[in-house]
Amino acid sequence: MKISILCIGDELLKGITINTNQAFIGQELLSQGIIAEHSLVVADEALSLTNALDYLFSTSDVVVTTGGLGPTADDMTKQVIAEYLGLSFVQDAPALANLNKYWSKRHERNELPDYVADQAMVIENSTVLQNGQGTAPGMWLKVPDNKFGASKYLTMLPGPPREMGPMFTDGVLPLLHKMGSSISFNKLYYIAGIAESLVEVKMQPIIEELKNLSVAYCASYDGVKLFLKSDSEDSTARAEVEVNNIFANNILPENHTDLAEDVVRLLSEKNLTLSTAESCTGGKIAGRITDVPGSSAIFPGGIVTYSNEWKEKELGVSKQTLEEFGAVSEQCVTELVNNLMIKSGTNAGISVSGIAGPTGGTADKPVGLVYVAVRLNDICTVKRYEFTGNRQSVRDRTVSKALNTLRELLVAE
Repeated sequence: MKISILCIGDELLKGITINTNQAFIGQELLSQGIIAEHSLVVADEALSLTNALDYLFSTSDVVVTTGGLGPTADDMTKQVIAEYLGLSFVQDAPALANLNKYWSKRHERNELPDYVADQAMVIENSTVLQNGQGTAPGMWLKVPDNKFGASKYLTMLPGPPREMGPMFTDGVLPLLHKMGSSISFNKLYYIAGIAESLVEVKMQPIIEELKNLSVAYCASYDGVKLFLKSDSEDSTARAEVEVNNIFANNILPENHTDLAEDVVRLLSEKNLTLSTAESCTGGKIAGRITDVPGSSAIFPGGIVTYSNEWKEKELGVSKQTLEEFGAVSEQCVTELVNNLMIKSGTNAGISVSGIAGPTGGTADKPVGLVYVAVRLNDICTVKRYEFTGNRQSVRDRTVSKALNTLRELLVAE
């Protein structure tokens, strides 16, 4: 079964909105052993949309569209597609009830306007995907046989990610399964703290042994997503055993897909607490931790100390250290993390200081230089890095290194 993605919206082409929908759908399909055939972005314009559909249906069995289902003038997706397929509209009663409920919560005493109610008009013979997060329902339909002479399917989803995501996962994926695609056995791993190139090297003996095993990698600063796929259940099972042995301490547990989430899990399981002192990252480490539900149980707080004055006043870094070694130094981050843990009373601490750029670097301390100190009880590790890339890249890589270092200490404890 070949699937393509079509994202619709002027804002995507202009770069005003980042196309997270494509990434989400691609990852969801990958988790099912499917790699999208194509992904296109087109403007809110009829000819662009129909040309894209002509092309995608020439190579794919299913086309997934996102965007253009709302109540405004530029939302034309379902009208254009209905005309393209030669189909009419019918009103969907559950969708209309959902619209009335949604509207009444926000506009007391006002009747549902016609332009909002029109979202309940769906293409005939479609399976309606109700919207639990917004107003516009989605649709799944079989393309009329006379259009392409072969069985093709189309699903239309709203553009807002918070609406599209649950609709795709809960509505579209089950429908794809019912189509009876070829059976494959899949496994997705999240491997923390190892570069993609090293993961690939370690996987090579497995790939050479199991010829019918397909392996894909997706790297990020946090680690690598490793995807296994085979039409043989035995091959997949054998590969799983090998992967678990090779990457034992680096694999995130089942249903854990985020590095910070796993750090919070480990701290919680060990009844430990964490505090942070951040300079160049400006609170990003604390932000990653507090993005995890339940993190308040292990994270009493963090301090952002950009100036030397604050490093000295708030966390007791000595004036001698700052004058002799500077704020971006092993000595400074060591004092930061030690004094932080005394002040906060936590079992673990992270401190970072660096030069994120684009200015501020010198010959001795270039842009991208970062020191990361991580302490767990009496064990303290300090690492020096010289990161490349822009300011955002340096900061994000610092966050990942700090979290990975803490995770390594927690796993080894």
